[in-house]
Amino acid sequence: MWKKRNRRLQSQGGVAPWLVAGFILLAATGLSYVWINGQTEMLGRELRRLDDEHGKLVKQHLNEEYRWARLKSPQSLEKALADHQLAMGAPRHDQVVRMRDTQQGDGRMLAAVGARGIRGGTKTTRD
Repeated sequence: MWKKRNRRLQSQGGVAPWLVAGFILLAATGLSYVWINGQTEMLGRELRRLDDEHGKLVKQHLNEEYRWARLKSPQSLEKALADHQLAMGAPRHDQVVRMRDTQQGDGRMLAAVGARGIRGGTKTTRD
């Protein structure tokens, strides 16, 4: 009799194992949701920060392009030469190397140079 009663208690077993497994699965799903939500928020903040930084860099780039265009204007160059007391004039005819863009059949470029010629790819003689 004792054995029958003991088996009956063991078979009823209290809380069903599937209920414990369901609770564990529910808890794991909830924790996963909270973790993924946190990761999404973190990535969203990072994306906003990078987008703001990109906007600042684009603005800085445009400002630098404007500044460069202003600095290389003829008026700015003349002012800089005057500020540094440099006297520069137009080059003489023999100081100018003219390049002509002529395509050959195989795609090579030919250069027509001034009367003095070119040594090693650059003009080396001076007047």
